[in-house]
Amino acid sequence: MRLAVKGLIMVAAGCLVLPSIQTKAATIGLDINDSQALGYVSPGVDFGDSDIPGYINTLVGMNPNTTLGPIQYAGHANTWVRFAYNPSPLDTVTSADEGASSGGKVTSFDIGAGAEYLLGKYDGPQGGLEVWYVGNLVGDTVTIPTNGDPNGGGGNYGLSGSWTFSPSGGGSVPDGASTLLLLGGAISGLGLVRRKLMA
Repeated sequence: MRLAVKGLIMVAAGCLVLPSIQTKAATIGLDINDSQALGYVSPGVDFGDSDIPGYINTLVGMNPNTTLGPIQYAGHANTWVRFAYNPSPLDTVTSADEGASSGGKVTSFDIGAGAEYLLGKYDGPQGGLEVWYVGNLVGDTVTIPTNGDPNGGGGNYGLSGSWTFSPSGGGSVPDGASTLLLLGGAISGLGLVRRKLMA
């Protein structure tokens, strides 16, 4: 009987540990206007770092499949195009986590806990700003194209800056409470099984 109980405990523990062992970081290549894209802003005009959150937050506040503009923002007439993709949560942002704003061309990001958006700026006034949702890719490495045309006009504009963003007030942390509840439930269940087997 005791061996059976020990065996059950080991199986249950293995079930709890196995998912974390099998989860391996992947390298995911994003593309212009793909299924992870939240939308884009046109044109991709020059701006300062302090202007970037406004581009994202305007897009986040729009309904899926809508267009806004042209309206004046950061001294330019801009048009926002929001795609159908509507993940949750969609939080506002205040500043970039990491990236390059001065002619930088970062094309690969390790998506850390709390990261929610990735923005790529493609060639100033000719291209646009592409915004991808990456909140479901935490732990993965994400790459973006070095050239593209968010406007869909067929251009081949170079990447001139890219950034990741977490929600305003800091990124969310993994929920440990649900893991503890699951573990507690499994241990309680094993206790009941043990009593039945011992009876």
